[in-house]
Amino acid sequence: MKKLPFPMAAMLVVLAVVLVAGCSRSDMKEPEAAGIAVGIEVPESIRAGEKFRVQGTLTNRDKQSRTIHHGADLFAFEVVDAQGNPVQPAVGDRIMNGIGYMITLKPGETYRYDSEAHVLPRLDELTLAAGRYEIVALAQFRVKDGGAEQAKEVRSEPVNVTVE
Repeated sequence: MKKLPFPMAAMLVVLAVVLVAGCSRSDMKEPEAAGIAVGIEVPESIRAGEKFRVQGTLTNRDKQSRTIHHGADLFAFEVVDAQGNPVQPAVGDRIMNGIGYMITLKPGETYRYDSEAHVLPRLDELTLAAGRYEIVALAQFRVKDGGAEQAKEVRSEPVNVTVE
């Protein structure tokens, strides 16, 4: 049997993980899954054409501690304009470290994740033109729910912002 070169083997492993995780995601209609609520924080003042940072949050609303596993891309953000049209950031290439995190949230505890230098350009930095927008945080994580660890993809409630 012929051995695969390391980069090819690594790519196949990553693809397999993505496919498995994609098959077990929640329906994304609620801002909570397995007792974990997803939220979003935005600056009070946003200026047109200037970068600003949004913050995704996970809050344990359960009565027991929850252990969460996630990658460097825990949060992604969707932006739509006042007409409901998606606003896509001009990113080009994106570099992401294949790093994993494990955190335990106590009941009522909130986790704020900063992708630091693990995702470039950053997923949490946005630049918008003047206008009104709606921003939603999308979180992808794994949590033990009912005895088995399950992959979850959950959307926050939308936040309305005005860019001046």
